[in-house]
Amino acid sequence: MQSAARHSGKGATITCLAPDVCKTQVGSAVVPIPYMIISKLDWSDKTVSSTKLTGLEAFNMDARTNKVTGDEPGKLGGVKSGVNQGWCRPQSNKTSVFVDGAELLQNNNLYEMNCSGPNGPRQHNRTVDVF
Repeated sequence: MQSAARHSGKGATITCLAPDVCKTQVGSAVVPIPYMIISKLDWSDKTVSSTKLTGLEAFNMDARTNKVTGDEPGKLGGVKSGVNQGWCRPQSNKTSVFVDGAELLQNNNLYEMNCSGPNGPRQHNRTVDVF
């Protein structure tokens, strides 16, 4: 098994593979501008407090990060999603290890970025967890 993802104070970063195109006010005009966004596992919510990996809470498929950064100027929201500074959730996983009823997340999985609402919209902005 690959090493597992965990709530991390060690700079674990989720990086977009494609830009988040947001509607941005430029003078009196609104223009679509691409922003490269990131999130960090330091900003995790819903991690598994009862399971520690190297002393840090396990990150399973139910966990998520609570924000992205990098698209702050695009206050009018994404061209497709309407979202600005949303959250991230794991999109896929390939493991048979379950923690607290959900698959344990491994490094280098895809994430959906800049989500909103309880389940978030499907995003075309897929990411990789980089350690």
